[in-house]
This record gives sequence, C-alpha cells and structure tokens, in this order.
Amino acid sequence: MDKVMKIGDLIARLQECDPEGTVTMSLDGALLYGDDEQGEIEYGFEPVIDCLFSRADAERSDRVYFLLAEGDTARIVKSRGENFGTAPAAAEPYTTSGPGIVQDAPVAVAIALNHKTYTNLLAVVESCNRADESHKGATTHGRLDVPRLLRMLAEDAAMTNSRPGSWEGANLQQVLDSHGYH
Repeated sequence: MDKVMKIGDLIARLQECDPEGTVTMSLDGALLYGDDEQGEIEYGFEPVIDCLFSRADAERSDRVYFLLAEGDTARIVKSRGENFGTAPAAAEPYTTSGPGIVQDAPVAVAIALNHKTYTNLLAVVESCNRADESHKGATTHGRLDVPRLLRMLAEDAAMTNSRPGSWEGANLQQVLDSHGYH
C-alpha cells in the first residue's frame, strides 16, 4: 500500500481505479477498540472528504482531509467508553515535525442552518461570485461557496480579537455591537 503525500499522487492513484468503486478508510482495531494486537482486525468507514486552503488567497484547494463521519466518531467514542469502563481522556496534541504531519490543521466546526438561511447564503455567494468575476478575480478570497463564505466571516470575526483596529475586525465588531455584544 502506497503512502500518498501530495494531491497529485492521490489523483494519479485514483485514475487507476474504477470510478464506480467506493472509497473506504480503514482503522486498526487496536486503535479503535483496544484489541490486543495490531493488524488482526480492521474496521472500514466511509470517509468524509473536505478540500481546504492553506492560504486565504489560494485559488484552488491545496489540502485534502479524510475524516471519520460524525456518527462513526460518536459510535467509536461510545464503544471505547463501554469497553474501557470510562470515556477515554483527551489525547495530547501530536507535535512531531514529520513532513506528512500538518501542524496547523484547521479546526472543523459543524453548524446547523435552517433551509431559508442556507438558501439566502447561496444567493449571497452567487452575488459575491458575480462581483469576483466582474473584478477579474481581484477579491480577497476568490470564488466562494457557503463554507468559504462562512470561513471568511469567521476569520474577520476573529480579527475583533487578534487585530481589533483592522478594517475587518473593526467592521465585524460593529456588527457584534449591533447585536448587543459590546
């Protein structure tokens, strides 16, 4: 089994596959359920795939993440708690500097939106993308989709703390103030 380190390597490997095939992520039972020996039992999961950016000005995603679905993660955590008598303690951050380890990996935050809000966000994204096109890509974040729009707004909201005097931070603070958060 090959270790894929670059997106191009992954694409090349996938081109060798049947496009109607499935993608599965396997985790060793020793890792998941405390089985005695590694490699004896593997559990397969359908991964969640997210394409992310390492730079705000990137035009194309340059990081691909394969994650366990939220339900699978919850089931494993629950099972580990039952098998070991308690829920496992939070793991210490892994801080090796190996070339395949991302030290500054983004934190994923899942939020639930009602359908009307999501539909309105799609309209906002469409409007932003028309503006990006009319400005020939001279926008700060390029073409948007809903996750990229929310990420951009979250970055600006974070600037109310990290760079409060910046244009983005000051304007987002005005929005927070108008909601009573001042």
